[in-house]
Amino acid sequence: MTELSTAVAPDPERELHRRADAYRRTGDFGCIEESESRGVDPQGRPLVLLGFRSLIADRFVRHALQRLTVVGLIDNGAAGRVVDGHRVGGDADLPDLARRHPGLLAVVCAFGDVGFRHFRGLATGLGLPVLSLPQAMLRAGLLAPDEPSDWLRQGHPDTILRVLDTTAGGRLPFDDGSRAVLASVLLFRMGWDPRWVEAVRTPADRAFHTGGPCAVGEGAVVVDAGAFDGDTARVFAAASGNRHAAIHAFEPDPGNHVRLSAAIAGIPRAQAHRFGLWSESGRLRFDASGGHGSRIDADGGGEVEVVALDEWPELRPTLIKMDIEGAELPALRGAARTIAEGRPALAIAVYHRIEDLAEIPAFLHGLRPDAPMTLAHHSGYLFDSMLYVQRAA
Repeated sequence: MTELSTAVAPDPERELHRRADAYRRTGDFGCIEESESRGVDPQGRPLVLLGFRSLIADRFVRHALQRLTVVGLIDNGAAGRVVDGHRVGGDADLPDLARRHPGLLAVVCAFGDVGFRHFRGLATGLGLPVLSLPQAMLRAGLLAPDEPSDWLRQGHPDTILRVLDTTAGGRLPFDDGSRAVLASVLLFRMGWDPRWVEAVRTPADRAFHTGGPCAVGEGAVVVDAGAFDGDTARVFAAASGNRHAAIHAFEPDPGNHVRLSAAIAGIPRAQAHRFGLWSESGRLRFDASGGHGSRIDADGGGEVEVVALDEWPELRPTLIKMDIEGAELPALRGAARTIAEGRPALAIAVYHRIEDLAEIPAFLHGLRPDAPMTLAHHSGYLFDSMLYVQRAA
């Protein structure tokens, strides 16, 4: 039985603090990882890079091809091509690589939910040791605490400890379940074993759930920020039986906005607004991918108009939902008066930046110190950690 399998269920908070204390004492990131990963070093052993075409992995892939012993590249979408002298294989080629190269180490370069879980399961099913992309980058000296990528920064121990320090000591009104969720998602980022988040996850269809603190009933006024193609607006309308007072759906991406407008055309008292939410009104650079990943980005190729909710006092929302790709904290700052005075229910994504797991609850607690908060996690990976704040009676 591994150390993880004895630690994962009973007390994730205690296990998190044990590992954090060990890292503070030693500065050795290996002591926070699962036992299967400790001491595993890519240097001097054969490597196979799984899902190597992931854009976020480009820096490590180039490093590995130049300086490490790469014996295989696996990527189903590029199978048969030749890259840097390697014929790219598919899933079916991995068992042969493992047979031909004793001591083979798999590095999962894929960094999305599906790819990570697929390739990790493929490698562990063959008994191969596995490193995630952040683990491999740490070992190569390519990952720093100030890493500009929000996703990669989630894997650096120093950022994990900063979140832990901000939330420690009972300063936030989390219940026992929420503290277990927080500990488990941080433990996942330490060791990259999905069993931590599997132990606390709530089904994905419960994200932005309309029961409990986010109930949407007759007379509800919903602000749906990051409305995408209208998927959540439709859920909110259905939950109210179309008896809501208003649904204000904000979506700045041009392509998404077209789909959103069409999707909610039949919903009474629903409006699509082509604005992003921010701390103040203006125009900002924007990366318009046309999908879930569209975001405010200083390096984006376009611009969008942004507004602050506090400048629209006539809305008077009873529920504010935000899933806006890392812009949640600035948008909440732009809604501070609306939240403090109107005391709506809140459903806020806190997974795009690891710091949001601490900073957003702390900010909202400052606005509404008596409001109960619940932290939930709705996936088997990094995504879909949500903070729910109950509406005041």
